[in-house]
Amino acid sequence: MTLPAISVINFTTHILDQEVLEVINAINKQIKEHFMPIWGSGKILKFHPTSYYPTDSKALVYDPVRTENVVYLVEESTLSSVLGYHSLNACELPFGFVFTENEDWSVNLSNEVLELIIDPLANIFLPGPDPFNHLKTVFHAYRSCSAVDQTNYTIEGISVSNFITPAYFSIGDGPGIRTDFLGIGVSSFGAAEDSKISFFDLQTHKWDTYLGDQISTIPVMGKRENEFKRLQQTQISNDRLSAILLKASSSYKNLQMVYAITREERYKKMINKILQI
Repeated sequence: MTLPAISVINFTTHILDQEVLEVINAINKQIKEHFMPIWGSGKILKFHPTSYYPTDSKALVYDPVRTENVVYLVEESTLSSVLGYHSLNACELPFGFVFTENEDWSVNLSNEVLELIIDPLANIFLPGPDPFNHLKTVFHAYRSCSAVDQTNYTIEGISVSNFITPAYFSIGDGPGIRTDFLGIGVSSFGAAEDSKISFFDLQTHKWDTYLGDQISTIPVMGKRENEFKRLQQTQISNDRLSAILLKASSSYKNLQMVYAITREERYKKMINKILQI
């Protein structure tokens, strides 16, 4: 069976292509051996070499991406030029941006890819209980990693993201139900310690955030939880990303599908579009 493909393009100034290839191999193994048997669907990552160097925004090259999806490895300094590349070569493809300033960028890439597999356009919402009040029903984004994204494990020495199972989206936690791959014990429609989920409140018409505080039932495999505060401090603000996107949209055509950089912000903007219909 031939799987749909996701192109991975390295637009960083500090990560070698060989390192990216090693991470791609590990994530492909994760998809094939861990994710697909649980979710029943998958895609394969392919490295897309390019002659375009993002620090030279005036030298855009015609380099069409010929896969079903694309993920860019970027830094804040290269994001604007990468948006130009996307507008020329992949403007109709579902996409993802992975910022690589943090040393565990392989976990972020794994996270983005697994979420791109189950909801490539970031436009699927599921009704479920409000994490703060289970008597209320809210809309949850259909995401495969956010509820456990502060936990990870390794494949051939490469750190990859933990992910939830379809049982996570079932109300109730019966005996023997496994809601995430590592089995850390995250509750359905909840979040593991230091992981964060966002949901849309149907009564207030506003987004809310729930930060998990439950204690894992097994020792966490990986150091991501210990670095939670550091990761929070190094993240680029949504306001900053929006400003970069707005400026790029005035310079490059065909960025209509890029209405936000991060997946979380795309879910928020999508629900606003739905409410306007």
